[in-house]
Amino acid sequence: MNLSKESEEIWTKEKYLNDIQSLIMTYPEEKMKEVMMHYDRRFDLGVAYGKSPNEIVTYLGTPKRLSIH
Repeated sequence: MNLSKESEEIWTKEKYLNDIQSLIMTYPEEKMKEVMMHYDRRFDLGVAYGKSPNEIVTYLGTPKRLSIH
């Protein structure tokens, strides 16, 4: 099986949120806060259900694959 570099990446909540933030820097401030809060909550929920950061990113999608830019 040929895994992409993206799937081999080690994720943390901080890295995930930083990557999202870098993609939405041109958003209006309120919209940027809304998006960041959404993914912060989703990440926390995954942790609460016992998921690892990589499992959470697999479920949510990598920032590069999200339709937020």
